Amino acid sequence: MSGKCDVIVIGAGASGMTAAIAAKNAGANVTVVERNSTAGRKIAATGNGRCNFTNADADDIAHYYSQNKAFVEGVLKRFTVTDMLELFDMLGATPNLEEDGKYFPLSGQASSVAELFERFLKKNGIDVLYGTKIKDIDLTNKKLKLITDSGDMWADRVIIATGGMACPDSGSDGNGYALAQKTGHKLTHIMPVIVQVKTKGGFYKRINGLRINASVGLEVDGKIIQKETGDVMFFDYGLSGSAIFKLSCKASYALDAGKSVFAVIDFVPQFETDALKKYIAHRCTVQDCSTGDMLVGFVNKKLIQLIVDESGIDIAKRADKLSEKETASLCNVLKGLKARITGTKGWENAQATAGGIELSDVDGKTLRSRLDERIGFCGEILDVVGDCGGYNLSWAWASGFVCGSNIVCQ
Repeated sequence: MSGKCDVIVIGAGASGMTAAIAAKNAGANVTVVERNSTAGRKIAATGNGRCNFTNADADDIAHYYSQNKAFVEGVLKRFTVTDMLELFDMLGATPNLEEDGKYFPLSGQASSVAELFERFLKKNGIDVLYGTKIKDIDLTNKKLKLITDSGDMWADRVIIATGGMACPDSGSDGNGYALAQKTGHKLTHIMPVIVQVKTKGGFYKRINGLRINASVGLEVDGKIIQKETGDVMFFDYGLSGSAIFKLSCKASYALDAGKSVFAVIDFVPQFETDALKKYIAHRCTVQDCSTGDMLVGFVNKKLIQLIVDESGIDIAKRADKLSEKETASLCNVLKGLKARITGTKGWENAQATAGGIELSDVDGKTLRSRLDERIGFCGEILDVVGDCGGYNLSWAWASGFVCGSNIVCQ
């Protein structure tokens, strides 16, 4: 490489490619080093292959978790949702707003986003070196020496954009943490998030694989702190689905703090509790059948045995013989079946990483290291994680832009 300021970006993911573009626009000579054979491998798998690349509410700091939210908010203010939409339009990925404020490319293909980024890098003279892993960074000389598995490289500035530990098949195996720690940076406790949760005692073995639409509350130390509605899937290990993914960040943090955590499932969010009691009482009187048969057509048939058992009622008991207490118990389960959350599935199942490089080691205005200003960080490697729904990619674009714009030699 040659030029006024040589910048190497480690990682051709969402934040790394954005940082490369920003650094190039700031006048740097940029090379991206990627361990995989293609760029944007994780991007191509996001949003069930559709790439939920941001959210209309992504500027709101309430959707992010970090030990320093003011730091995160400052970065988000400098590259807003409006900027993200303009970036995607410039690349050729027409933004399309869908439910819950989620933005997807109009193509509906995450792979097209990765392809457009890769094409833009090539068109603008940003070299990408594929199939290369950075093993170490030597800080002892004026220029940084990067030791790779295929030889040494030199740069004036280095941006570490390697991601976290989630989705290790995409190349995010924690290598960036090792590089950062070797250069003196501290790492917070890290956890897999936006992930399935485990529940106590194989609670759902009898309905393994069932998918329903329901409302789920996250109860922490006896208080509901979050509610989400969407897909809920039951497995022998516990729960999955979009509603569970949305709850998993706060659930993980609560479990890590040693708190009591439950998922409270409302199978019939269409009914308020009093209205449900009246409706169930009516069904019991007009249907000449057992309690189990009375629920057919009201809830998924595969759930009936579980719901009746949890209510403490004999499934064969005639519905018109249920006592007021039994009817109330049945309604309570329908509106709030509780399952203790004991943990989450591992890194291979997670979509994001909670925790990362301590933000106290990073300048919030530039995302350059406070320990060595020649090094910058962006994306998931930092101690920032967002809710499910486009927030983590929003952080990737925003932090990549800020870091790349400010990494150039002074």
